[in-house]
Amino acid sequence: MESLNIFLSTPPERAQNAAETGLGLSLMAYRIGRGFHLYRTSLPPIRPVIMDIDCAGFTGYGPQELLAAEIVGECVHMGYSGVCLGLEGKPTRQTSDFCALLGDTCRRYQLTLYLPQTFASACDSSVILIPGQNTSGTFEKSLTTLCGRYGPERLALELERVYTDYSIPCPSGAGSILSNGRFQEVCASPAFYSQALCTNYASYMSPGGQVHLVLWDDAVSLRGKLAAARAAGISAAFLYYPHVEDILGEITVGHG
Repeated sequence: MESLNIFLSTPPERAQNAAETGLGLSLMAYRIGRGFHLYRTSLPPIRPVIMDIDCAGFTGYGPQELLAAEIVGECVHMGYSGVCLGLEGKPTRQTSDFCALLGDTCRRYQLTLYLPQTFASACDSSVILIPGQNTSGTFEKSLTTLCGRYGPERLALELERVYTDYSIPCPSGAGSILSNGRFQEVCASPAFYSQALCTNYASYMSPGGQVHLVLWDDAVSLRGKLAAARAAGISAAFLYYPHVEDILGEITVGHG
């Protein structure tokens, strides 16, 4: 089996602690902002591996070549090996064109561009971030299907330790995040572990009669998902450090 690169997505204020784990960091210190420019917060005195860019509100309208040059220039200056572009929503022509342009620029400088799965077709050279939850079939089958579609070397697993609420049926596969307090409020049913889905789950019915399925991860399920990704030959996995700091040693044991 190939090694699985594990990156910790971390805000700057937690980067020093995250760096002490010895894992690569995806630093959440950048955003695309006013004037179609790249902005960053104060950087911690550590050397992250990946630039993580907040793209909230980004429409793609503007001088794309200049923005791509700013992003790649920052990567070269800081010694980053890649860019994680946090795009939201559905692709548009403008955002897709920017992904293609940035991907070409990154490739020339031997940088890896990480994109959400919804933008997979925008840039053939990108690595696709795939969600760590699925509501049907098995987790391993889901990975196998994605590996067959894109190739395992083009995939990175994105794992979050959150409660995800799905209305059943859920043809879109999209759920909403519940806070711990909200989960405790709405979901009084027993919790179970699904070996097939590699996750914990519980169900409840909303006042209108809609059935909901809530999925969440812990050390056992996250360790299982990392093992499945590694066995499938997937190139990388991203963990949100503030959510897994207390269980990181349990879920990364045996991975490298």
